[in-house]
Amino acid sequence: NVLLASRYEKVDRNSSFDPKLSVNYKPTDQILIRGSIGTSFSVPSMTQLFSSEIALGGVRDVINGIEQSSSLFVRVIQLGNPNLKPATSTNYNLGLKWGVNENTYLSMDLWKINYKDRFELEDPQAKILGNPNNPDIQRNEYGDITAVSTTFFNEEKTKIKGLDFSLKYLKELRNGNLMNLSINATHLFEFLTPDHKN
Repeated sequence: NVLLASRYEKVDRNSSFDPKLSVNYKPTDQILIRGSIGTSFSVPSMTQLFSSEIALGGVRDVINGIEQSSSLFVRVIQLGNPNLKPATSTNYNLGLKWGVNENTYLSMDLWKINYKDRFELEDPQAKILGNPNNPDIQRNEYGDITAVSTTFFNEEKTKIKGLDFSLKYLKELRNGNLMNLSINATHLFEFLTPDHKN
C-alpha cells in the first residue's frame, strides 16, 4: 500500500509545497511494516514575533569563569523577534506493528527529524556565560545584574532521532467493560544542535 500526498501552504509572503510518501506492508495478518518520509513548514506565532513579557528568573553571575555571586532572581525580559523566518523540516519514520495475540499489540517506530531554522528562545544564563558584558544584560551601579533581555531566534539546523515504543493489552471483562492496559515510552538517541552565539 503506497500513498503519496502533498500540501501547499501560503502565509503572508511565505509559501511551501510539502510532499509526503507513506508505505504500508503486511507480510502476515499480524504484522504491519510502515514507513514514511515528508517535509513540513511552520511560521512563527504572534508571541514569537511580537511578545513583550517580564518574569523573575534565577541566574548566576559568572565572569571569566569565576562566580561573582550566589544565585540571583532578576527580571528576565522576553521579547518577540519580527525578523524570524519560517521553519522547515524533513521527517522520516520506520515502524512495526505486531498483533502478538488477540489481546496484545506491540508497536515500535524509529523516527528522525531534520529541522532548519527551528524557533528557539535565548537562555538568560547562556547569555551571561557567553558574554557577561552583553548589552542585553542590565547591571546596577555596583555591577550586579538586575535584568536580562532574551528573544527568539532561528536555530540554523537541528537533528533529532528517537524511538517510540508502545505495548497495549485489551481484554473484554465479563460485565462487558473493556480493560485497556498500555505502556508507552520514547527514547531519544540524538538531539544535535549548533551553539547559538550572541
